Parts: sequence; C-alpha cells; structure tokens
Amino acid sequence: MLPLAIIINGFILVNSFIPGEESAAASFWVADILAILINAFKPGTINSGNILIFSYVIRKVVGHFALFLVNGALTGLTIYSYQQIKSQLKFWYATLFLILGGIFIASLSEAIQLLIPGRVGSFSDVLIDVGGYLFSAIILFLVFFFYERKQSKKSQ
Repeated sequence: MLPLAIIINGFILVNSFIPGEESAAASFWVADILAILINAFKPGTINSGNILIFSYVIRKVVGHFALFLVNGALTGLTIYSYQQIKSQLKFWYATLFLILGGIFIASLSEAIQLLIPGRVGSFSDVLIDVGGYLFSAIILFLVFFFYERKQSKKSQ
C-alpha cells in the first residue's frame, strides 16, 4: 500500500500546482462525462441551466472528498499494516499520525494553490478534504480496532 499512498499524495500535491484554467478544464471534462451518463438514463437532468452547479458539486465531491477518501484509505492501510507488523508503533499513535497526516496534506495542497495563478486556496476545501480523509480513517480505525481487540482476546 505504501507505493500507492505515495502516488496519490504526490498526485494531490502535483495537481495543486496546476494553473486555474487547466484545473477548471479538467474539472469540467469530468463533469461533462458524468452529465452525459446521467442524461443517458434520465434525459434533460443536467442542462445548460444547472451544469455550472453540477460541475461545482462534482469538483467538490470527486476532486476533493473522494480523492481524499481514497488517500485516507491507502495511507491508513499503510500505517496500520506497519503498526501491526512492527508493533513498535502503538495503535493510538498510528491513528493520531494518520489523522494529522490527512490534515497536513489537505492544508498543504490548499496553501500551494494560494501561490498559483488562477487558483484559490480555500478553508472550505480543506474541510471537505479532511472530511473524506477522516471518513475512511474512521472506517479503518474501527476495522483495525476490532481486529486488534479480537486478537488480544485470542491470546488471553
């Protein structure tokens, strides 16, 4: 999982350096494809009157929440797997490290955007990013917490 976690974190940071016009074009491209798919099932759902709102929502849901959801899952699996193999890192410290890592990457990616033409670093985007990251971190925490609890009961 470590290589995938590194790749997705790199992807997030590299995309923070993309100028505003290019980033918007990529976002609209994804939204256009999704609009075509939605309209294939229910014609006229996404139209010229709501495409900008739809694109905005897609950018926030896919470009922020879902990307950081995947990032949190991959990073969490890496950290918790390391914690189990090495058992030098306490479970609670692994969880704290995971959460702080997500906050750091989300904040850094938005801070970078403050320096890029046409981009705006946004605290609301940090919150959306952290929300996706925390969602996957909570799920992983529960899985590994109950797994560790089960293992400790077996050894007693």
